[in-house]
Amino acid sequence: MRKPLLIMAGLLTALLLGLILVWFLRGPGRISAEGFTRIQLGMSKPEVAAILGETDDWVSLDSWGGRHSAYYHDRTSCGRRATIEVRFDQDDRVFDKAFEEEAAEAWLQRLLRQ
Repeated sequence: MRKPLLIMAGLLTALLLGLILVWFLRGPGRISAEGFTRIQLGMSKPEVAAILGETDDWVSLDSWGGRHSAYYHDRTSCGRRATIEVRFDQDDRVFDKAFEEEAAEAWLQRLLRQ
């Protein structure tokens, strides 16, 4: 009688730990692979902001200030950190984009250090 209860408790514990791990490993909110794929070439700044939100991290790509990059970061969540870079041309339209997400191993090491 006692052995089946221990097995059931062990299985429930494993299931709970698995769900917690999946929750932590899931991608961050807007700044994620899903958000990245929604950004299309030719989009305007307001269209990008509607998907990713606003940012104040801008970098000029030209000495005359025509083309520029915007960086959108998610570094506040306990999940994996991510950055999306969106490059705009002189007409403020997307001409390139990049996505970088923290590796699972790096996230786990960071989590264990806290």
